[in-house]
Amino acid sequence: ARLCLQGNVDLPFMLAYETKLSFTRHLRYPNAEEMGQKEYTEWMQADPVWLAIRSEAEQHAASEPILSSFLWASILSHKTFQRSLAFILANRLADDTMMPTELFDIFHSVLERSPETVAASLEDCLAYLERDPACTGYANALLYYKGYHALQVGST
Repeated sequence: ARLCLQGNVDLPFMLAYETKLSFTRHLRYPNAEEMGQKEYTEWMQADPVWLAIRSEAEQHAASEPILSSFLWASILSHKTFQRSLAFILANRLADDTMMPTELFDIFHSVLERSPETVAASLEDCLAYLERDPACTGYANALLYYKGYHALQVGST
């Protein structure tokens, strides 16, 4: 059964839930082509880790107004984890020869076609939170950890 959380996310519960499912996550993620794009997007919007990331970003934006535009652009303006991850990676890797918009299109198209890559990326967020004492939330790994970004670029 799929867990849908609303409102504030209870992170200890999330950790127990995600740890229990971490080895079978790749079996739970449907393919966008099999489901239809609209149903797939709705399904991914209800992912517990994505909901936790969004909740953390909302809390940080409220408590640190100076970060709110960064958090909005990186997480809160995106409906799915795939779009957010593609945006973050594109902006991390952009330079004078490759614009962020070009890289975003590449990353997003790969992530949309590869639910197993998305599942692995979500598991990596969980792994950072579980194993790195400096990591205080899912959003921290997604936004700030260069090692996490390198893993995601390598897998896409």
